[in-house]
Amino acid sequence: MGPRGELNVVTARGTGASGLATRAARWAMVFVWTTGIARGLLEGVFSPPTVLVIAAHAAVLAGVFLLTAPSDRPLGRGRAAAVTVVALAATVVTAATTTHAADVWLLDFSTYLLALMLARGNPVFGLAGGVGQVLIVVGWGAATAQPPSGIVAMLAIPMLSFVLGVVWRVVLRWIVARERAHRSEQARAERQAAAAEVATRRFRRELAEVRAEVLPVLAELRDGIPIDDDVHARVAVLEGTIRDRMRAPTLTHPLVTTAAAVARARGVRVALLAPASERPVRIDDDAAARIAAAVRDASDGSVVVSVGDADPTAVTIVTDGSRPGRTTVADAVVPAAPVATA
Repeated sequence: MGPRGELNVVTARGTGASGLATRAARWAMVFVWTTGIARGLLEGVFSPPTVLVIAAHAAVLAGVFLLTAPSDRPLGRGRAAAVTVVALAATVVTAATTTHAADVWLLDFSTYLLALMLARGNPVFGLAGGVGQVLIVVGWGAATAQPPSGIVAMLAIPMLSFVLGVVWRVVLRWIVARERAHRSEQARAERQAAAAEVATRRFRRELAEVRAEVLPVLAELRDGIPIDDDVHARVAVLEGTIRDRMRAPTLTHPLVTTAAAVARARGVRVALLAPASERPVRIDDDAAARIAAAVRDASDGSVVVSVGDADPTAVTIVTDGSRPGRTTVADAVVPAAPVATA
């Protein structure tokens, strides 16, 4: 719904109110009105001039300016009602000044105003005005004993105008729907391409970091250094550090990394686990210090530090070794946030 209760399903923003909220549309209709005045002068519509006929022609010109208001949305209720009143008043003047059923330009032009309101996005006012016109013309024809063929001929152009107005509205809706679908698909493709590019850059950056870390050890192994306990410990620490960074980016902190490396160097199995997240919650210094202390306290066995799946602020630490049991860490990620205990 529009801001004033009008339907805004078809004539959405960006269509220039179906092209009617433009100077080109306004002056094109003014030109048509001018040709109608010229036709009336030639056919003697204004001979003798009457205030009623002149006022009706001036009123439909005012209706043009109301209809083509420069706003990229349907007409407000006030403007739409005014256009409807102008068109019906012109229809009444036509019936009052016409003696026999025939094609009357003033009736046709007033119908244009109502039919174009369908395209602009004011179908209720447009259709209501159209029904009112038909009732006025048919009632006038019955009251003045006009032949049915004459009534049909008199309403032919108005009815055709309304058909074209409906077609305009339906076609516009189809065009707008296709355009929106195209833009949505294009935007989706652009987002996917951007995400893929970011992921590629992140992967390359991580790969470069891993390469820089493992090349020195690989070079030493290539040169034939003895593979003793010290080398095993170095490889275990290096492998664990890389694995932690990939498996638990939310737990990446210098204090935790250092504590895990020291624990691994003395044979403790350390595992850091955290669910993948597009916006990971990083641990703060206080939480990192608590986790690092728990890892350092483990003399052997294993230590598992995990972040909760449902609550990224919940960290559980489980130790298994010479000091069996479970360690509870409070405020592990976000200060003052509740943390799950194990």
